[in-house]
Amino acid sequence: MPRRQGFIDGERIRKARTLRGVDPIHQQLAMALTAIPQLRFIKLFPGRLTASNRVTV
Repeated sequence: MPRRQGFIDGERIRKARTLRGVDPIHQQLAMALTAIPQLRFIKLFPGRLTASNRVTV
């Protein structure tokens, strides 16, 4: 079983299955985005990240 990244909590910050490793810059950006209360969901993808206040289906 792969080791989980410590800053990815699974509730607010999530990681795409296709993402193998998190770049330090994306980790810093994700952590900075958690300081914005309006943003509820942050997801890391290969080469990018997304943030929003709601989940789309």
